[in-house]
Amino acid sequence: MELLFNDPKYQRKHAERLQWLAQQEAPLRAQLQQAQANGDAAAMSGLQHQLWLLGRMRGVTGSSVATLLNMNPWQTPYQLWCKYTGRDNTEQPQTDAQEWGHRLEPVIAQKYAELTGLQLQEIPMVQSPQYPFLVGSLDRVAYDKAGAPVKVVEIKTTAMNHDTTDTDEDGVALKAWGGGNQYGPNGELRIKDSQVPKNYLCQVMHYMILTGLQEADIAVLINTNTFRVFTVDYDAALAQAMIAAADRFWCLNVLDDVAPPALEVDVKAMPVNKGTEISCSPEVALELAKLKEVTAQRKALEAQEQQLRDVVLGFMGSNERLMDGDKCLATYSQCKGRASFNVKRFQVEQPDVYASYVEQGAPYRRFMIRK
Repeated sequence: MELLFNDPKYQRKHAERLQWLAQQEAPLRAQLQQAQANGDAAAMSGLQHQLWLLGRMRGVTGSSVATLLNMNPWQTPYQLWCKYTGRDNTEQPQTDAQEWGHRLEPVIAQKYAELTGLQLQEIPMVQSPQYPFLVGSLDRVAYDKAGAPVKVVEIKTTAMNHDTTDTDEDGVALKAWGGGNQYGPNGELRIKDSQVPKNYLCQVMHYMILTGLQEADIAVLINTNTFRVFTVDYDAALAQAMIAAADRFWCLNVLDDVAPPALEVDVKAMPVNKGTEISCSPEVALELAKLKEVTAQRKALEAQEQQLRDVVLGFMGSNERLMDGDKCLATYSQCKGRASFNVKRFQVEQPDVYASYVEQGAPYRRFMIRK
C-alpha cells in the first residue's frame, strides 16, 4: 500500500510533532516523579491522565479510527481534527456511565478470564512500528498457558442493547450486540458471535493492526447483569481501509493542518460572521440544486403519506384494529393524554415568578434556501 506518510515531508512533520509532545511531557513526568516520592495518589492519578492524553496525540487511536470511516455516531472527522490540532482543548467531564465502566473493568476482565481460562495482562500505550501514525491504549492482551499472546481483549459496559438502523432479511431491526459466544464447560469456544457495534469493531481491528494478533474478544456487561463475549477475526480488507483513512487524515489534515470537510453539525457550532458572504462554486451549486429537488420530493411524499393515511384511517373509523382474517395489519389505539404544564396561564397569573425562571437559550443558526 502506498502511504502518504512515507513522503519525507510527512516523516519530518511527524518527528517535529513528537518532539513538541515530548517537550510537553517532560515537566509532567518530573511532577509525576515528585508526586510518587511524596506518595500523593491524587496528584499521581491526575498527572498520569494528562500524560495518557498527550500520548494519544502521537497518532490515530483505536477509538478515533471509526470516526474516519463514518462509523462513530458521536464524533465527526472535523471534531476529531480540532482535538488533534489543539483547536478544541476541552475535556468532557466523566459521566456516571464512564466512571462505572472504569470501576467495573477489572471485574469483567476477571469473569472473562474465568470463562476462557486465558491469562490477561494490561498493556501500556502502543505505537505501531510499521505505521507510526497509529497508536492505541489496549485494555488487555490474552495469553495462553504457554505464555504466548493469542488475542486482544477489550472490556465494555453498556446500559442497554439498543436497536440499530440495520435490519435482518425479514426487515426486523438488528440489535447493537448479538447473543454472544457460546462456550463449553471447559471454556472451549463452540459458537462464535461477532455482532458488535461498528465503532467497537473498528477499535479492536485497530488494536489487531498494532499488535499483529489475528483475533480479538470483546467482553461486555449489558445492563449490569448480562455478560457476553464476542469474537472478531482480523479482516485484511477492513484493516487496509482503516490504515489508508488514518494515513490520509494524519498527513493531509493533522500534519498539514488542513481541516477535513465540515458537516452540518460542525457548522452549527461555528460563530456566524455577520455580513460576510462566500461565492458559490460550481460543485456546491450542483449540490444545492439537488438539495432543492430532494426537499421538494420529501414534501410531495409527506403529502402523499397523509392522503394514504386518510384513506386507511377513514376506512377504519372508530375501530381499533384493521384485520386480514386472523392477521392484524394495523392498529389505531386511543392513548392516555399527556400531562403538560400550562406555561401561558402561569405567565399571566404569576408573572414575577415566571420571569425569575426564564433563561435565555443559546444562539443557533437557521438554514434557508432562497428561491
